[in-house]
Amino acid sequence: MIKKDDFTARIMEIDIFDTHSHLTGDRLGARDFWEIGEYFWFLEELFASGYPGSFFDFFKPPEERKIIPEKEKTEAYLKAFNATRNTCMNWVVRRIFSDLYNIEIKDEKSILEANEAVKASSADKGWALQVAGKLSIKKIAVNEEKDINFVNLPDTCVFIPRIDYEFNEWVYRIVKSQNPSKTADAVLEEMDDLLIKYKNMGCRGIMIDLPDFGLKASDYDTSFKLSQNSRDEIIIYLFHWVCELAEKYGFFVQLFLGVHRMGWSRRATSVNDPYRILKLHGAFDKYNCNFEIVTAADINVMDAVQAARTFSNVNLGGLWWFSFRYSIFMEAMQKRFEALPPSACSFIISDARCIEWCYGKSLLIKRILADFLYKKVEDGWIGLDEAWWVAEEWLYKRAVKRYGAI
Repeated sequence: MIKKDDFTARIMEIDIFDTHSHLTGDRLGARDFWEIGEYFWFLEELFASGYPGSFFDFFKPPEERKIIPEKEKTEAYLKAFNATRNTCMNWVVRRIFSDLYNIEIKDEKSILEANEAVKASSADKGWALQVAGKLSIKKIAVNEEKDINFVNLPDTCVFIPRIDYEFNEWVYRIVKSQNPSKTADAVLEEMDDLLIKYKNMGCRGIMIDLPDFGLKASDYDTSFKLSQNSRDEIIIYLFHWVCELAEKYGFFVQLFLGVHRMGWSRRATSVNDPYRILKLHGAFDKYNCNFEIVTAADINVMDAVQAARTFSNVNLGGLWWFSFRYSIFMEAMQKRFEALPPSACSFIISDARCIEWCYGKSLLIKRILADFLYKKVEDGWIGLDEAWWVAEEWLYKRAVKRYGAI
């Protein structure tokens, strides 16, 4: 039996396809310590431990944020950092600085040292390539056209345009229109033009953070009435057109699900709606295009597996937002492992805004995957060759085939 450390080291060598990020093409690396240390998903945990939200003022534009003395901010950060050392995101921060900068975050001096090191790496033209190479990150998807030119990281960027900004605007325009039927016709022309543009750019898929809707699966009506269409009915109507055009132009549709943004709170949260994926079964069944489900709600992990088992054109993507936790990854891996061929799944979504966090979150997923597959080999469910095969499909090969990034 191979030793656990050797097994993990082999997993770390497997190529990675990061299927969703927010990297900025002309500025891949972080500019200072705080762009790494205050990464949004870790910031949530820092807030929970008492880190003052006023230090960040997340909902205010940069010009309106308070200027906090560096020493005061550093002291508060260290206190919150030490209070979160049990969390996965804290582990990622520690590994980013230990692996990439050989720095242990432990006191004010180490933060100052880290800040200078990050500033220096930001000016290093070879830094992004170096970071990606340490974990064999071969492909990284972005969803904004302005971000597609990766400077100093050639042959890595894959463009999967997101259309939910336009989609939400289309819904709003029809809801507010005095002539909704005419407005809907204009919207469909715009949708067609947009997808033709992406087709001509060589894109293989589109991404949509589909808004929640209250209709049950049995309430579907893909037709459009001349008046009195509810917001939910308009969402369904337009989503069916998205699927129809995706089928027409040969796109896959990457669906981001499980996040609720409506209500009086400005903050989003995950929602384990048992009907969320079930309500999409009609589209999965009707349209001859591929779908990729990405979910931020842990209970919906099983719903996604069931959809992929039921429909051959449904694939599973990574775990997103509130689902990015060790326990949920282990559960998702178990459910996918026992129910689906590896070719129906991929797992890497960094959601990163800098290459350092792309490294850190990919490292965490590889670590979890090594723990999971080693136990399967140890228990005799699969052999080593099958373990490498599953890992390669989940980390890289399936996404490469689906996204056409060969």
